[in-house]
Amino acid sequence: MPVDAIATALPRVVVKRVEGLPSSGRAQWNGAAWALLVDSKEPKVRQRCSLAHELAHVIWHPLSDQVLPDEAQKATEWIEAACEYFAACLLMPRV
Repeated sequence: MPVDAIATALPRVVVKRVEGLPSSGRAQWNGAAWALLVDSKEPKVRQRCSLAHELAHVIWHPLSDQVLPDEAQKATEWIEAACEYFAACLLMPRV
């Protein structure tokens, strides 16, 4: 899956490669579209993983109030684990 396939296939999603992120990726809503940012200094394979992870954040966002635990720390841990699982399932074929 090329990184750009996400941006061209989904409305209101823009993928940007940037330098100097504090992490490998980030999802940001700008009021009109989601910007999925990936660190351009990371290897391409890591960019793909980061992009898949950030896409999961976009998918989960509208559901977060209904499905996440009330405690902030538990909610953060849960959503990060769910996003990692999503990225792994999207990128790694079953054997």
